Amino acid sequence: MDTITLRDLEVHYHIGVPDEERVHPQRLLISVEMETDIRPAAAGDDLAHTINYYAVSQRLLGLGRGRSWRLIETLVSEIADLWCSGSSAHDGSMWRYASSSSPRHATSRSASRDPAIRTARVDRHENRLVRAD
Repeated sequence: MDTITLRDLEVHYHIGVPDEERVHPQRLLISVEMETDIRPAAAGDDLAHTINYYAVSQRLLGLGRGRSWRLIETLVSEIADLWCSGSSAHDGSMWRYASSSSPRHATSRSASRDPAIRTARVDRHENRLVRAD
């Protein structure tokens, strides 16, 4: 199995437990690793036989529009659901997600702490989140 990685995709989501943390979008760097067999795509130079990582990045960028989350764990779960609901047969079987937050403004005590790191592993064939740390 091969791995396609999107590393440090910068998104701005409204996230945080206190209301004041959700007033302004927080900068998150999202990395995803997607497992797939790239040989069919490479043999035919055909995007239809691999993961369209541009489409994945656009889905992640669009996820935060008009939304907010209190917990990063909820966000991770929704990203996992987004992955599991993908329609392409070539979206890969396993997906790993890591997020590090880097608040623009330390407006509250919790925003000034070290960045939060969360990881998740999704098995798309079983349509479920396998593990979230």
